Amino acid sequence: MLIQYIKAILLGIVEGITEWLPISSTGHLILLEPLLSLGLSEKMRSLFDVVVQLGAVLAVPVVYRKKLFSLSSQTQKLYIKLIIATIPASIAGLAADVLTEKLFGRGLDELLFRPIVVAAALIIYGIVFIAAEKLPKEDKRAKRRDISYGRAFAIGCFQALALVPGTSRSGATILGARLLGTDKEAAAEFSFFAALPVISAASVLELSDLAKEVSSGALALPKEELKLLACAFITAFALSLVTIRFLTDFIKRHSFAPFGIYRILLGLAVLALLCI
Repeated sequence: MLIQYIKAILLGIVEGITEWLPISSTGHLILLEPLLSLGLSEKMRSLFDVVVQLGAVLAVPVVYRKKLFSLSSQTQKLYIKLIIATIPASIAGLAADVLTEKLFGRGLDELLFRPIVVAAALIIYGIVFIAAEKLPKEDKRAKRRDISYGRAFAIGCFQALALVPGTSRSGATILGARLLGTDKEAAAEFSFFAALPVISAASVLELSDLAKEVSSGALALPKEELKLLACAFITAFALSLVTIRFLTDFIKRHSFAPFGIYRILLGLAVLALLCI
């Protein structure tokens, strides 16, 4: 059982790092699935994914507690912008799942959650990230307080691109914000905040469904599997605290180009392995 705990911790580490860096957490988890599989049932694996992501996203209000829990008008406006930014991805996700089910008889996850798709997305957006560094200098770009409601919606449209694994939710929102005229630090910060409504809503829905099944006796939660969830949750939370601070400090002195290079190299490595 020790190996299972090690795998759970490693998955928490991967989630805690890749959820915030623009390199795709979902893509990394798909690629690492053969090595770090916990052998859970489909229902428990779905719960595991939700719990680990929730652990990661809860780090945001801890790091930015002063900004998110202020009673100022700026904070209230930020909440509205985050809700607006969530709308495009929510609609796109529901529509895409229904469409692929009708056309291909499979949901979006079944259709796209494959290493070849992840590799392609890693490479394509890696190139775009490097190209985006040709944007105007920082002193000519808008700050977060200048992100209008319309711009928040547009950033949300970019966030919808993350339905394709390997794209990266944080990467898509950062890229969208940058292309729309937001500086690096503000783009990363808004990306962190944008994760709150998306992941929190998904977690609440999943956990409420789970609670109903458990209360009705339709589903049992083995203690050992709950311990694995707890290990991954705590690890993802702790690593997220470090990663969020790392990224905000890193981009003060560097560009996003290194992440683009990493994406391209990883994507090419995956393609090479698939061809062997």
